[in-house]
Amino acid sequence: MSLAPLYLYPAPTENSSRQKSLSSADWPPGKDGRVPNLSPEFVAEMEERLGLEFVTDGRGDRESTFGPEDVFKSQYFEGVPPQVWEFQVGGYQVCDKWLKDRRGRQLSYDDLTAYQKMIVALKETIRLMEEVDSTVGEWPLE
Repeated sequence: MSLAPLYLYPAPTENSSRQKSLSSADWPPGKDGRVPNLSPEFVAEMEERLGLEFVTDGRGDRESTFGPEDVFKSQYFEGVPPQVWEFQVGGYQVCDKWLKDRRGRQLSYDDLTAYQKMIVALKETIRLMEEVDSTVGEWPLE
């Protein structure tokens, strides 16, 4: 499911009806002026279905909240399946570690491409692991 565009951004020079509609939106604007582009009804339904709380400011923890995984004020990743996000190798949560290793620096286009490729590779790895498990049956082999 895609929630894009997840945020509306007011233009700094706008004082039109669009600016007024953003200021009277259902959600308070964040520090950077962005406003979630989601209806309160949709958010309430997702909170109930997922058993999570929606946060608009990127302070989420992915265990009790949902929303974008903020990297910087204007960069975030969304749509990473929970199974991929939680996948571990060597005791590390791969996606989380990749982001933490790059904390404090601007991500380049190549970084973003590498992260997207890693997500796809992890998703395919999980699919293949499930296929092997269903073919083999029980582990360890006897």
